[in-house]
Amino acid sequence: LMTICCFRRTNLGQAIRARSTLRHNRVFILANLSFGHGVVHCYQQALLVILPFVQATMGFGDVSYGIVGTVQATSAAVLSIPGGFVVDRLQRHWGPILVCCMAVASLSYVLLGASPNYALLLIAVILVTLAGTAWHLPATAAISRRFPDRRGLAISMDQVGAQAGNFIGPVVTGALLGLMFWRDIAFVYVAPGLVTAIVFWWFFRGLGRSSGDYDKQVLRVWLREATQLAANPVVFGMVIVALLRLGALNALMLWVPRYLLDPVDVGGLGMTPSAVGLHFALLTGTG
Repeated sequence: LMTICCFRRTNLGQAIRARSTLRHNRVFILANLSFGHGVVHCYQQALLVILPFVQATMGFGDVSYGIVGTVQATSAAVLSIPGGFVVDRLQRHWGPILVCCMAVASLSYVLLGASPNYALLLIAVILVTLAGTAWHLPATAAISRRFPDRRGLAISMDQVGAQAGNFIGPVVTGALLGLMFWRDIAFVYVAPGLVTAIVFWWFFRGLGRSSGDYDKQVLRVWLREATQLAANPVVFGMVIVALLRLGALNALMLWVPRYLLDPVDVGGLGMTPSAVGLHFALLTGTG
């Protein structure tokens, strides 16, 4: 009996060590970060396909429809700069931050499905946007630290996951819109994100704790260095280019589903919901 107990204890210890080693394996971490990136983008792109149907139900005008895109971009911008500083200071909590991002993206669809008016719709849009924006910050930082020798390759693999989500989200959503009411789809979409968040709680518990030392800058120093960086003409030029690119891209992604769905007599293409999802996915499928 003592031999059997020792054998079982040994196997249990080996299994625990194997799982711990797996959680610290950088390829395993990259694979799961890429998968999570894809799930987050699924939620973001699905929202754009659902939005024309939401407008038809709630009856708000085209200006209000455009404001949804403005709110998306503004909420992402407001979070990005202070978010980077906060994520740097909370490196030990990168895992819980990623789990919270996934949970918020999922739960925002509860609000979307239950929203009785335009104001709550905007709150749902803000939440799903903030979840996606906040995900990028610790995920990209973790990948950069884990792959200092192959940073470009690792980040590109993470982007492949995002583009897969950009493609799958509209296709699945378009197919479901041909079968279900958009509110029902929103409630269905809550489950995948929550399940993923629970799994990621185990995967990413110690994500930032073993990434080495980091500099706990005071806010004054961080602001001074950020200002100096923004004043750099090369960086400023890159910001302007990114602004122009994202402005065009966001406008395109917001209005293409409407154009595909609207009847021919009002200037659209009159496609079915499944065709809308498929053609919208082709915008990112080549990426």
